Amino acid sequence: MKMAAYNIIFHKHKPPYMKKSIIILLVFAATYSYGQQPTRLGPGMNIDSFMKAKQTQAIDKPFPLFSSYFDGKVFNNENLKGKTVFINFWFAACAPCIAEMDALNDLYARLKSNKNFEFISFTFETPEKTEQLIQQYKIQYKVFSLEEADCRRLNLNAGFPTSIILDSGGMVKYFKNGGTTDKAEAKRFVFAEFYPKIVSLL
Repeated sequence: MKMAAYNIIFHKHKPPYMKKSIIILLVFAATYSYGQQPTRLGPGMNIDSFMKAKQTQAIDKPFPLFSSYFDGKVFNNENLKGKTVFINFWFAACAPCIAEMDALNDLYARLKSNKNFEFISFTFETPEKTEQLIQQYKIQYKVFSLEEADCRRLNLNAGFPTSIILDSGGMVKYFKNGGTTDKAEAKRFVFAEFYPKIVSLL
C-alpha cells in the first residue's frame, strides 16, 4: 500500500497557528489516502496494527449475516454458499476506492464466466447516487446500497475500501482494508493479491 510522503519545512518566523493548520491538513491527507474515515485506535495502536487486528478478527470466521436485493433477486449468506465470493466496500468520496474501480472491473471481467464465482459490492451511497456512480465508473459487478451502519457492521468497521474473499462455505479467507490512490498501483495489487487468492479457492 502506497501512501504519499509530505515534506514540510517550518520556518522560524511562521506563526504557531500556521504550524497547527499544516499538521491538521497532514493528518487529514494521511487519513484520506487510506480511504479511512477517522477511526478511534486503541492505546499504542497505529494504522498497521489496526489493519492487522481487523484481519485477525475476520479470517476463518463466517461473513456477518446480511440480506439484500439486486434486480429483484435476494442475496444472502445462505444462497452465496457453494461459490467463492469477492466483496468490496466503497463510497464515492474515498479516493482509494475510486482508484481501484477500473482494476476491479477487469477482475470481474476475467472471472464472471465461472459459475462458482460471485462478485458483490456494498456502498452507503443512496440508491440514486449509486446508480449515477455505476454509470459514471462503468461498474460491471453487482452493487448493493445499504445504510452506512450496515456497511460498517459487515466490514467490521475497518474503513474503506475493504475487500473480502469468502470460500464456498461462506468463511472469510482474505481480508484487506485500505488502499492506494494510484490507479496503476491499484491494478498491480488487485492482480497480484486478489486474483490469485480467488483462483486458488475456485
